[in-house]
Amino acid sequence: MEIVVVLLLLGILTAVAISKYSTNNISAATEADLFKASLRYAQQRAMGDISTWGITVNADGHSYALFTNNPDLKTSPVLPGVGANSRTLSNGVTMAVGDAVGQDIIFDSRGRLVGTGGAGNNAGKEYLKTAPLAVYGKNITVTFTGDTAKAMTVFAKTGFAQ
Repeated sequence: MEIVVVLLLLGILTAVAISKYSTNNISAATEADLFKASLRYAQQRAMGDISTWGITVNADGHSYALFTNNPDLKTSPVLPGVGANSRTLSNGVTMAVGDAVGQDIIFDSRGRLVGTGGAGNNAGKEYLKTAPLAVYGKNITVTFTGDTAKAMTVFAKTGFAQ
């Protein structure tokens, strides 16, 4: 687990360094890569926990946050490399989530996309095993716009982001 976190941090730092020193302005592509790393982190945490983990995208498309419904977690979860549970996108970059339940991308303990288990009315129910998880049957598309456009797909059955 520690090796995965270190590799994730190195990937994030590399993406930031490349964007800072590149002559091309590729901020949307960089934000997409950082978001993909955050999704993979949420999926890994869900696979190591009985509770669901996920990423919620702010309605204005300028930020996103990591969340879990684990009632035993005493503090808010933190995104690696960010130092907080939320991240604001670079200036001029926005993101939109299509085909998801609201703005949430939620993973279960098998790493699959699920349609419940986030904050609000469903918080903690899966942890207490009083409600079955509804496996999400559709892939989710996340689109980043800015200087260029970049889209990624999160596959329903595996939770893999590409």
